[in-house]
Amino acid sequence: MRAQRPARISAKRPSPAPSEAEPAIEGPQPTIVSTVALRNIQRLAGNRAVANALLALQRDAPPQTTAEPGRIPNAEEQDRWDDPFPEGATFRILVEPTYGYNCFAWAVGDTSRDITSDTIFFAGGYAPTLDGWTRYLIERQGFGRFADGLDASADLILYGASATQVQHAARKAEQASGSLSFTSKLGERNKSPVILHDPAAMNGGPYGHVLRSFWRGASGTAPVPAPVEAP
Repeated sequence: MRAQRPARISAKRPSPAPSEAEPAIEGPQPTIVSTVALRNIQRLAGNRAVANALLALQRDAPPQTTAEPGRIPNAEEQDRWDDPFPEGATFRILVEPTYGYNCFAWAVGDTSRDITSDTIFFAGGYAPTLDGWTRYLIERQGFGRFADGLDASADLILYGASATQVQHAARKAEQASGSLSFTSKLGERNKSPVILHDPAAMNGGPYGHVLRSFWRGASGTAPVPAPVEAP
């Protein structure tokens, strides 16, 4: 007759007592790792120091930086495209050399055509002078305010040797790099790049100097110059 086995005693682990409300995680709240995720890590690790250590890493991480716009020209490009700068200057290439539009078109945001003195004349009889360009920009391109000379807060600037010789235009950069805060399409009806540059660095070069600054919109509209007869 088989001996009867003694009853197996099940050693049950006592149920854990209901936990108290979890304490708030020390330190500033994270911006990348969520508080819920950290508390889950804390719960799994059973160590509050884990969450606090991650928070410390998050807090001490260096700020994220934005990549510089465009690229630095190589030596050949620097030599070829720095003619507008009388003293030589630092610039960055935003758009590789291309055809299809000139500086005035780029400045108003139109890359489908050239905008020339003929363009503005046939658009409304505007003369290719500073006042003629001013009327064209206000009446046809949505600019509402202007001031003579260079204002770095402007949306568009015109360069020229005089009020009767407007030779270049540049527009405010979407992203500046230090003092490089305006963009220009170089050249006239040829394959050329769009560059990021310091607007004052072109003063005294082949484009003359900044004659007038313009802002989009109607706020603070200045008087529009009187019409000028086309030559």
